Amino acid sequence: YKNGDVNKDGIVDVSDVIYAMNKLSKGTLTDEEKNIGNVNYDNIFDVADIIKIMRYLSGKVASLS
Repeated sequence: YKNGDVNKDGIVDVSDVIYAMNKLSKGTLTDEEKNIGNVNYDNIFDVADIIKIMRYLSGKVASLS
């Protein structure tokens, strides 16, 4: 899966942001989802990663690599 594709549907879009926010708030992200979503590479999946995904979707960040 690509970086940021937290819901693993093959594309990075707003559904990944919603999915990640819901699962992060409930504490139910799997280790695989955390790794895919860790787009700032600090080894912690948190709101900062979700914000980076949103910035990518809005064109403010060129890539999630």
